Amino acid sequence: MAHKPDLVKLMLKAGREPGYRPMFDRALAGATLWTPVADDGIGMETARGCLQVWDCDSVVGIPLFASLRRLKRSAGPGCPAVALEGREMLAMSIEHDVPFLLEPDEKMMVMITPPVAREMLAPEPALAPRPRLVREGEPLVMRAMPVPDGVPDRLRRSLAIAWSAHANVRRAWLALVQAWPPEANPVEPALGIDGSGDVYQALKDGALVVSAFYPRWPAMQLFDVTEAGDGDFSALFRAHGTPVYEARHIRH
Repeated sequence: MAHKPDLVKLMLKAGREPGYRPMFDRALAGATLWTPVADDGIGMETARGCLQVWDCDSVVGIPLFASLRRLKRSAGPGCPAVALEGREMLAMSIEHDVPFLLEPDEKMMVMITPPVAREMLAPEPALAPRPRLVREGEPLVMRAMPVPDGVPDRLRRSLAIAWSAHANVRRAWLALVQAWPPEANPVEPALGIDGSGDVYQALKDGALVVSAFYPRWPAMQLFDVTEAGDGDFSALFRAHGTPVYEARHIRH
């Protein structure tokens, strides 16, 4: 049986270090969680019963706990409760348009909002070997990232932590891309990975980490820039500059 990570410890680590956020998201989706039931009928009616709604420092939502023991410690030993699977909780957040509050007694409580739930439940589309922002034959403009003094070392470390779960990642670059003509198209941040096999999950994890450092950036464009193939975007990223990540032992 695969070892399940301690969800609370992972939540606290992810709160301090964005590199652990992808691991936490996956652990949360597969976890068994507990939420108190409103036996007086005052709460949110669901197919699993009437769930309590808590106000935690002016943040209102349905409380969640990683174990029944932690729930009883917070809500009282006589409080009725129901177990929810992580994916079931995410679907419920979307269906009822309500946030869930994971471990509301912790200083780093996590709020799972309906938009976050939708993103976590979204199916993962196959990533084309050469995804294109522009029509065939049109050029792509690439520029330096708008980051003072380059990419911060802390972001590099966070990406290395996130990609420690992906042995197929060799190198990665951050850049700005813009379809031609530049005056008619928006500038968008882009993440490119040179790796082996399917690199979509690694790209998705990397984008999640980058967004923690730059939450106001628009959604990132994701590129598989492995050397094999026609090398169009691969050559662009390699010419752009130093990788933001490079495996210690490059795997070819």
